[in-house]
Amino acid sequence: MVIRITDFVVARILEFIASINTSINNAYAVLTEDIFNAGAGGVFGGVHTVVNGIAAGIRGTALTILGLCFIIEFLKVLVNEDIMKWQTGFKVLAKFSLSRLALDISAMVMTAIYATAVNLIGTLNLVGNDSMMDEVQNDVEAALSGMNMFETLGMLPLIGIAFVVIWIAGIVIHVIAFARAIELFLHIAIAPLPSSLMMLEGGGSRLYKKFIMSFAACCLQGFFIVLSIVIYQSIIQGAFDAATASGTGEPLTVIAGALLMGTLVLVLSVQKSGAVAKQILDV
Repeated sequence: MVIRITDFVVARILEFIASINTSINNAYAVLTEDIFNAGAGGVFGGVHTVVNGIAAGIRGTALTILGLCFIIEFLKVLVNEDIMKWQTGFKVLAKFSLSRLALDISAMVMTAIYATAVNLIGTLNLVGNDSMMDEVQNDVEAALSGMNMFETLGMLPLIGIAFVVIWIAGIVIHVIAFARAIELFLHIAIAPLPSSLMMLEGGGSRLYKKFIMSFAACCLQGFFIVLSIVIYQSIIQGAFDAATASGTGEPLTVIAGALLMGTLVLVLSVQKSGAVAKQILDV
């Protein structure tokens, strides 16, 4: 009975640790998935087709809006009696051509921005994540294996909160990664509309620029999420190295404390990643 209770507690704690490792790996897969390629499969394999279909449907409306904007600008020229000035006519035609070009290449521009963000994410090293979490699991298992039932149960109030927080943190990271992907898909779906409004005097071009920069900020958020994970790894590894160097070993309280501190930093930084990206790009 004693062995069963101890083994059960150890197994549950190890599951909590494994959960954040799984969540980090799943989040990384979501953050680097090719969201523009319907044939790429992955988590969003069926979403690509739906979003592309919506974008194609909106494109027809965007062309209509672009035509209306051209008529509005042309009427402004008539009202101001500037029709005879070739500079005015050239300006209207140039704005129409640029708007149509933006409408045609918006998908290509967004694809290039997203690919750049994915390449930027690739420069960060997450290769050691699995081995690091395996080391954590081994240390926890070793610390618990030397305890009897009463010692194990006595440690639960101390370490229980830490490992529950870790479990919740893994879910939060995964949810934020999915929320970012959905936000990217929303940008892709409505991309034709901001392009069609570029002809409007003043606000149209600013709206299109803000839309593109908003999409870029969302892409950059993925980089900051992965950067937060890398920093989390460094905090955990540093705490373990410090404990080892001090000669005190790695008792369960040290392990739980390091994991809790690192996880709180990770959640806070991941939560702020979107705001930081928007602040950098001034969106």
